[in-house]
Formats: sequence, C-alpha cells, structure tokens
Amino acid sequence: MFCKNCGKELNDGAKVCPNCGTKVTLVNALIDIFKSGRRIWAREGELTQNDCFALPQIPEDVKSYVRSNFGIGYDEQILFVRDTSFWDTKNQGLVITDGGFYVIEDNDHPNDKIFFPWSAIQRVEYKDAMLYFWGYQNDSTYIGISYFMKHEDYDKARRIGMSLAQTFTSMAQCVEPEVDPFDIAADHYDQ
Repeated sequence: MFCKNCGKELNDGAKVCPNCGTKVTLVNALIDIFKSGRRIWAREGELTQNDCFALPQIPEDVKSYVRSNFGIGYDEQILFVRDTSFWDTKNQGLVITDGGFYVIEDNDHPNDKIFFPWSAIQRVEYKDAMLYFWGYQNDSTYIGISYFMKHEDYDKARRIGMSLAQTFTSMAQCVEPEVDPFDIAADHYDQ
C-alpha cells in the first residue's frame, strides 16, 4: 500500500504515513487494488492515447476536461477514463474515481449523469457483455462492457469483464457500505 499524499510505500496495517504524517485510509487500499487490476487493459491492448486511459497514464489535460465535464471535484483521484464522445471532447463516457463511477451516456444530456459511489456497491458480476453492480438492497445497475474497452471483440470482452468484476468487487469491499437512512430511523425508533 502507498501513501495517497506522498507516494511512500506503507507497511500493512499502518495508520499514519511515517514520511508525511497523512492518515492512512481504506481509499489507499482501493487505489492499490485498482493499480493491480488495471493490467487487464494493458494486456488486452485497450489503453490508447486519445480515449481510454488508466492510472497512472492519464494526461493532465484529460483529467482537467473530465473534471469539468463530469463535475468531479479535486478531492477525488481519477483512476480510469473511457471517452465515448465524438471528436474526443471528454464529455461523454465513463470515469472511475476513488469515489465511484460517473457515466454520461449522451453528451446532449449532460445533466443525466449517473453516479454511484463505491459505498453503494456490494459486488460486481460480468454477464452477457455487461458489468452488473449489485447494491446492498439486492438491486443492481449495469454498464455495458463497451464503456470499459474500445474494441469490439467478445472473447476479449469476456476476459476483461471477468477480471474487472473481480477487481471492482475487491475495491468495493474496501469501503464502508452506505447506511440506509430508513435503517437509521428504525434504529432510533427502536431505541
């Protein structure tokens, strides 16, 4: 695991970075899992110079456009960008951060942005060219595999999908689950 602030390697179980004093969080583990799982894109030849990027090879200008177009704050680290827009304008597609997933399906409707945080995800499954993100209430949201890869090759899609499902499930397990407001209210009522 590495410090999110200074990048120094940390001992397992460290609570504070010995180099800079930054408090170690589960986000560090989430990012480390992503870094090891991102190899699937490189191995399958899916990372490009214009519309498919993964940490640490995301150019500064791409991050800037994505933050602006998707409304992502500087407190989130961008892990993956798949630009599906025309002319590579970075205003449509998928962005994965240490906070969650952002999807804009149609750049003519940027206000229809979909966001779901890691804390809402219990597990991820790949099936029929889709990644299904299962929540704690046994509900699911799905994203087509084309948001995670450039080339249409169903054998490759299956390999990438299966690998990403495992990686994303591990990442989601690093984050405390969302607490349902109804459960909080019920607990208060019971007390």
